[in-house]
Amino acid sequence: MYCDVTDVEKFLPPNIITEDMVDGTPDPLNPAPSTMTNTDIQTYIRYACQRIDSIVASIYDVPLKKVNQGGTVDYPYPVRPIAAILTSQMIFEQKLQGADRVRSESQKEREEWAEGELLLVQNGERRLTGQRNTRGNRFVRGTMPNIPKNPAQGGRSQGKRGG
Repeated sequence: MYCDVTDVEKFLPPNIITEDMVDGTPDPLNPAPSTMTNTDIQTYIRYACQRIDSIVASIYDVPLKKVNQGGTVDYPYPVRPIAAILTSQMIFEQKLQGADRVRSESQKEREEWAEGELLLVQNGERRLTGQRNTRGNRFVRGTMPNIPKNPAQGGRSQGKRGG
């Protein structure tokens, strides 16, 4: 998983109560849609990671590997924040569906940023350092000449930032 529960909690709306925010665990018999266990959050993290893998698999081997970046071993930037944002958005849309569903502008901007970054990675405009790519030729590994190219028509995925 490319992020953890604490990463996701940073992006959740304040009206969603997680296991770490209360003493003990949220009451499973509580009908309020705003309580979540860490197990529920990890399920959404898995969904977000699968979504990321499905997008970057056309360029890189998945699952992505942790690499040493200046003494810190982590997934290449921006994978961790993208996973946390996508997870928080799925939780927000699922848990508060029909309740307090009004999304703030900052939430919309974060989701657009995450989607745009994934599109830039897929287009080859963002490089995930230390990852083995799936493109190459017989004699030269694909990252040696350049960042791997997007296999989509014209080398660009369609979307807001991919145009």
